[in-house]
Parts: sequence; structure tokens; C-alpha cells
Amino acid sequence: MKNFIKTAIGILMTGSLILSPAFALAKNKEAKNEKNEVKTSMKIERNDNDNQGNNNKKSCKQAWGHLFAFGWLKKHNAIEIDADCFLPFGISKKFGNQNHASTTPDTIAPVITNLAANTRIGEAVITWNTDENSDSTVYFSATNVVNTNSSSTPVIQRNDRTKNHRVVIGNLSAGTTYYVIVKSKDKSGNSTNSSQISFVTKTPSPVGDSNNPTIQSIVGVVSTSTIKIGWKTNEFATSKVYYSLTSPVSTSSSNFVESSSLTQTHLVNVPNLANGTKYFFVVESKDIANNVTRSNEFSFTTQGSGPVVDTTFPAITNIVTTVSSTTINVTWNTNETATSKIYYNVGATVDPNSTTTPFVSDNTLVLSHNLTIPSLATSTQYTFVVESKDGTGNRTLGPSVTTTTSAL
Repeated sequence: MKNFIKTAIGILMTGSLILSPAFALAKNKEAKNEKNEVKTSMKIERNDNDNQGNNNKKSCKQAWGHLFAFGWLKKHNAIEIDADCFLPFGISKKFGNQNHASTTPDTIAPVITNLAANTRIGEAVITWNTDENSDSTVYFSATNVVNTNSSSTPVIQRNDRTKNHRVVIGNLSAGTTYYVIVKSKDKSGNSTNSSQISFVTKTPSPVGDSNNPTIQSIVGVVSTSTIKIGWKTNEFATSKVYYSLTSPVSTSSSNFVESSSLTQTHLVNVPNLANGTKYFFVVESKDIANNVTRSNEFSFTTQGSGPVVDTTFPAITNIVTTVSSTTINVTWNTNETATSKIYYNVGATVDPNSTTTPFVSDNTLVLSHNLTIPSLATSTQYTFVVESKDGTGNRTLGPSVTTTTSAL
């Protein structure tokens, strides 16, 4: 028995010697990743918010290391263990029972402290602390006051729970004041909102900038009386939309709507337009160094005020008949796309409204119509009427035409 205990202790000590450097290497790698994070600040938004959850998972893995490296706990006794981390063999007691369930219901909301904003060009990093593990929600707006109950207020939410919160807000306008309220909710559903803070995003430097912005991805959202024009630029720039009922659009005399905010994602609402009307547009962006770019002209048509009911009948013209011994070919034109149909009968009359009258038809909507009546008797008199219906069912009948098939 003593030999077994000595052997077990030897194995654990050997494992400790082997795995302790591995934990140190992981720590060094984590420090290098933090340096790389600073170098890639313009691409950091998604990674920053994801890393918070990864760090919680990493702390859980590190806590398991206490099984193998006995000196590790003493060295890392201040580490925060994620509330969802499962620690067997009583290890959780070593960390102050951080994740032990309590039989007493938790009715106390987290306390938010140290709320701050670290700004960059076009984005901001929001940080705060809570006295217990809780999720992270950031409401933000360019107008004062932030309405946390409005569905139109932009919001970023992270469900992983932590005491040290960090959320990146991207796609902001440069040199612009924004307002923020954060919210944290613990695992029992208790939540609290912070007081409102504000920050101003940084502005790019105009020094040495001689390049015009690049305008791309122009889109339009059309309604009955407004058109929202959106586009992107490769650098922070202003937004301006010239519009006119006639082409070409004059940038010196046409109406325009503009915003002086510096942004890379532009959206301008053009209001008070006429229903069902075509408008012509040119967009313009100017960077902080006053380099200006204008787009090519484009157009959008506003929606009508309601559904338009077509009550106009097609006009039938140019009826031409070609007769053979057993067929009659008929061609005609309409002034709008419509179907093709010929009612026919032996003799001098035909009833296009009778369900027993023979006919040939084609339901394709066309302007030029061509149908052939087949299998007719030779040397026989026939009368026919052509019919065309437009897409809404307006029906027009042509005049009666009488002709006689030829002999063999």
C-alpha cells in the first residue's frame, strides 16, 4: 500500500513538472495575443467581443491545472472563474466557492462601477465592472437621451457572464458625440442599468491626405414620398445627395440633403417627394481634407399612393387575313400586351359570347398577334371575330370579318 501511494505521488509530481511549463507557455501566448490586439485595432470589434467569452473558458481550463500543478493555485489565487465552469473534486472551494449554488434565492441586482469609454476613429470600447458575474448589454445613440425601451435604439448584447465587461461599438461617425447606457443581468435574472455617459469619437487627421474618397455600393429604399439613399466610402467622409425631376442633375442648382458627420457608411433620407414619380440623383462625399467625390447619376421612382386599377381596354388594329383551302390565318396588333383569341363560325354571323362558339386562342400577352384557324372546309364561307384581353382582364372585340376558303 505504501508503495502504491509513493508511486501515485511520483506520477502526480511528474505530471506537475511536465504541465507547469505548458501553463506558463499559454500565459505568454495570451500576452502576445494582447499585443497583437492593439496592432489590429480597426479589425477588433468582432474579436474583442468574442475574446471576452474565450477568456472565461480559459480561466476554467486553468483552474483544472490545479489538479496537476500544486503551486499554481498559490500563484493565481486572484483569478476569476466563470460561473458556468464545472470544477470537480472540491476545487471550487479553493476559489472561494465562486460557482457553488446557493439555496437562498438571489434577489440582488449586480452593482455597476467604473463605466468608461475608450474612443477610436469610428468606434469605441465600453468597459465596466460588476460585483458579480453578469451579462453585458450596451445601448447607444447619437441623440440625448438614450431610450433603452425603444426598439429603434441600437444595442449590443453579450450573454456570457463576467465581472469585467468589455464591448466594442463599431461603424460610428468620426468626431461625433454618442451617449451610452449599459445593463448587466445576473444568472438569477436580476438586472441593473447604469447612468448615462457620453463620448466623442476621434477624428482622422487631414495632414498629407490628397486622395478622394471612393464611393461604392449605392442603394435606395423607396416609399411613396421618400427615398433613402445609402452608400459606402473607403474613408470617413460627409454625405450629400443632390436630386432632381430632370436629367442631368445640376450640383449647383438642384435640391440636396446633406450630413456633415464623417462616416464610412452613409444613409440620407430624401423627403417630400411626389407619389409615383421618377427622380434623378447624384451623391457626394467629402473627407476631412476637403477631397470630394461625386457619383454618376442614377434614378429611382417613388411608389404610387395606392394600387392603380387598369380600366383601359386594348386597342385592336391592323387586322390582316390570309385564306387557304382549309385554314384562315389572322394577324393583328394591340397598343398594350394582351392575349389572342379568334371566335369563328360557318356562315355570315358569329356569336363571341356563346359558350358553344368554336375558337382558337393563345394566352401569351403580346403586342403582335398571330393565330390560324385550322381544319376548315374548302370553298366555304366563315365569319370570325378577334378578341384581346390585357393583364387585368379588360376585353376588346374586333369587328366581324367574313371570308371564304378557296377550292382545292
